[in-house]
Amino acid sequence: MEIIWRIFGAAKNPDGERLRAIRRGLDEQGVSLGPPLSEAEIRLFEKQNRLSLPSEYRAFLLAVGNGSEKGPPFYGLLKLDQVPKDKLVQPFPLEKACIWEAGEELPSGVEREHLERGWIDLGTDGCGFHWMLVVSGPQRGKVWNRCGEGIMPWYDKGFFEWMEHWIGRGDDSWIVRDGRE
Repeated sequence: MEIIWRIFGAAKNPDGERLRAIRRGLDEQGVSLGPPLSEAEIRLFEKQNRLSLPSEYRAFLLAVGNGSEKGPPFYGLLKLDQVPKDKLVQPFPLEKACIWEAGEELPSGVEREHLERGWIDLGTDGCGFHWMLVVSGPQRGKVWNRCGEGIMPWYDKGFFEWMEHWIGRGDDSWIVRDGRE
């Protein structure tokens, strides 16, 4: 396995070492992942859904694994074939947080149902706390959080940083900020 990782990391993917560290961290946390997907499986998904997956997520699926039963997030990472596919290609409409519980309104022209567009559900921490990877629109490749109180970007970070944060903190509580303190 080590030789495969070295070859893959050096020859095929500039993020090979980072992916290997993520895999090692997940193993140390006791996360059992589904097997990685093949290039053909990912291409079929992309063709059927008329999109290209964000590069970090795509690399993770190819090299590390596809889905898990426990963290990250707390209740596991959804497999690619488990994500709702009907609105992936439509652009995600937001570029900044909207905390409706604090009385904030969605931007002009954006309706609540538009928030269902352009993202893959990574999974949940429970109680309606969902992690999303934006796959179309200006925030493509960024991880967002949606809960009963609102919707917000996770530190304007991508999939690798989200995964590395979880590995570093285990199942500790998450702190989500949008820069407003």
